[in-house]
Amino acid sequence: MNKPVISRAEQIFYPGWLMVSQLRSGQPVEDGKALYRRACQLVTQAREELAEAGFSQENSDTMLYAFCALLDESVLNREKNRRWLVHLAAGPAAGSFFWYAQCR
Repeated sequence: MNKPVISRAEQIFYPGWLMVSQLRSGQPVEDGKALYRRACQLVTQAREELAEAGFSQENSDTMLYAFCALLDESVLNREKNRRWLVHLAAGPAAGSFFWYAQCR
């Protein structure tokens, strides 16, 4: 039986994809600020790991931008627990690609 091969990029983004999956499936968010900090941590961690893995800056930026777009949409399209979004909406980079702009 063949073992599945997971690319280094998939390994790097797995924690972020897990967060997105949880958000999209409606997992309650008790602490919006903690979610914000965790999302920034995931973006920063992915950026560092992509560089360590030898991805070019251009390719890294493309992957990070796509991840942040997915994260933004997952947060902004939630019906439940939207009150914690207020502090995000007040920021200068509110709206599309919030984490990409804030976590650089």
